[in-house]
Amino acid sequence: MKGFFEILNFKGGFGKISRMNLIQERKGYIHTPKLLVPLNDLLFNDKELLDFLKNYDLFKILNLDELKEINFFHDSFFHSNGFFFSNSGTFETFKDNLEDNLIKEKINNVFPIIPFNVPTTAMSLDFAISELQNYLSQCENLLKKYQNLDFGLSIKFFDNISLLDYYIEFIKKHKNIKALNFLDLFDNLKNFRNILKVIVSFRNNVDNNLLYIASGKILPKYYPMLVYLGFDVIDAAYLFILSCDNFYNLDEKLIPLYKMRFLPCSCKFCQSISLKNLQQKQNEENLVFLYRHNLLSALSYMNKVKQYLTTEDFRELVEKSSLNDSYLTSMLKVLDREYFETIRQYTPLYQKLKKIRCPSELSFYRPDFHEFRQRVVKNFTPEEFTNLIVLFPCSAKKPYSSSKSHKKLLRILRDTAKSKFPNIQEFILTSPLGVIPRQLESIYPANSYDISVTGLWSPEEIQITSEILINLLSKYPKSISIIAHVDSNYIPIVKRVQEHLKLNIFYTNTSMGVTEKNSLISLQEMIEKFIGTFDVKEKTPILSKKTSSETRKISAIIDYYFGKNFSKEIITKNVKIIRHKNKDLQFVYDKNTNKLIGKFRQSTGQIFLTVKSVEDLLPLEKINNFIVFNGDLIKGNTIFRPGILKYGLDLQPNDSVVILNNSRDKIIGMGTMLVGTDFIKNSKTGRIVDIYESNK
Repeated sequence: MKGFFEILNFKGGFGKISRMNLIQERKGYIHTPKLLVPLNDLLFNDKELLDFLKNYDLFKILNLDELKEINFFHDSFFHSNGFFFSNSGTFETFKDNLEDNLIKEKINNVFPIIPFNVPTTAMSLDFAISELQNYLSQCENLLKKYQNLDFGLSIKFFDNISLLDYYIEFIKKHKNIKALNFLDLFDNLKNFRNILKVIVSFRNNVDNNLLYIASGKILPKYYPMLVYLGFDVIDAAYLFILSCDNFYNLDEKLIPLYKMRFLPCSCKFCQSISLKNLQQKQNEENLVFLYRHNLLSALSYMNKVKQYLTTEDFRELVEKSSLNDSYLTSMLKVLDREYFETIRQYTPLYQKLKKIRCPSELSFYRPDFHEFRQRVVKNFTPEEFTNLIVLFPCSAKKPYSSSKSHKKLLRILRDTAKSKFPNIQEFILTSPLGVIPRQLESIYPANSYDISVTGLWSPEEIQITSEILINLLSKYPKSISIIAHVDSNYIPIVKRVQEHLKLNIFYTNTSMGVTEKNSLISLQEMIEKFIGTFDVKEKTPILSKKTSSETRKISAIIDYYFGKNFSKEIITKNVKIIRHKNKDLQFVYDKNTNKLIGKFRQSTGQIFLTVKSVEDLLPLEKINNFIVFNGDLIKGNTIFRPGILKYGLDLQPNDSVVILNNSRDKIIGMGTMLVGTDFIKNSKTGRIVDIYESNK
């Protein structure tokens, strides 16, 4: 089975949209993430439930002999679906079943997962190692015997993650292992640190193109987190056990049937039954009802997960669902803070046309926010002509300059400073992003985040914002004048920074609010006080206010994406912007040379540089975002892993990259990364770069 699994896009965390090439007869794909529905006797004999699942395409089967029965009675059902095969019996039973059906019958829409069935779950480490070595020995014989057949490997830890290295070394040796089935990893969320250690270790050490399956005691409320952790398929078998135990699924919680007073589900089965009669029925009848509801509600919840993953801010759903379980909350916190350097390599730099809501403190260290703060501190360079810094509060509307409050503030700055307006650097204080230079207000996530505003700052918010402000103000001379035009709620942050850096910060009178008439007069008077002391430097742009602002903005954005001072390499002095009829797109030209520098997309804040704008930057040492292509000419719109010889050491999904030929003496294209550096390092196949311009 060639090209069994392909990753299409990373969507946040390790979460991704992928597809399996399993239904080969109709050359169709099964897209993930996906629930794996067990084809048990209860389902197979339930005509109504099967009818509801007639368009579903991924099932688990425990006995391949049953495939003949399915094929005979439900021919279309069999040929239009994919099946995962694993059993609960001995290894020999699995092997015999495999040989009698998949091998002899040449059935090609069934993917075999080698089972690891041990009768006990509690064992010493020595016994666990002995059982594992015996299992891997049997697996090795099977994998060598059928080298042209792809398999999934079952992974069981028995609460001993010291077994991790045995699995990793074994997987590296066998190329026909295409999926990893984690049997007991999520049986006890109390071990969330070990769970994360296992997942990150696999990501860092084995092929990143493997399919990840989560099995065991999986509750529906885990689904968003499991997908965020990179699991492509989730085994729904545990729903049958929950139904046997008389639990009713509400997605965020399981409730015993006897406690139910309402049936909130609108599915056919819930709406056609009396709760009172149901609670008086015998267990077998309850089981049928509960399994119907629990399975359909779980499938519906997974569709919600996929909807968020595809068109919405998936991280928001992960955060909200994590609040339903304290261990999930802890897991997300630890993932964000202790594994940031790993997870950032799989998290896109920006999202398109989304409002990014921050429902709780879990948003503070989400990878894209943390990455933004780090890039601002690392890549933002003070303009050489800056004489004055002004600190402003944030606004609800984004970007800030489009809000009523900031329009008033900007009018005061422009009208008072006049030609000296470029000499003023504005910083906007906000949570949870910290500090936003005015030049970067139009890029993600500064252009789209949304947080509830109460005027009360938590200690963590104060710490995040003050640390960013300290780092940014440290880039300027200590003698520079700083005006703080902020509400009283921001004062503790500014005071903390002032005390730490020993700076002279001047506070306007904002007792009635920052945009109240007297407050604006106070701001105007403060600017007039300092404007006369400005030492207008030779490098100050002598242009219209509009042109100057555009140049400063584009320069800062280029530096943000490509590295500190990168803009100075491609902009001779100033830029001009021509707006496309598509209002979202702007063409950026060098005003002196009339060279097209790139295209700026307002919805994401991303700038796409042209080949001509960077062609003078060779040798390679000047470029951090690069891919060396194995050839001199790019054909098509995508570069795959085999075509890459070398790559930048710190690339992320959605990073723009310069593409060089194999001799590294010519720039042959520009592209957008689909994956990060770590993925390239740990893969031999897959899509790597989307090409948006190639040098024909």
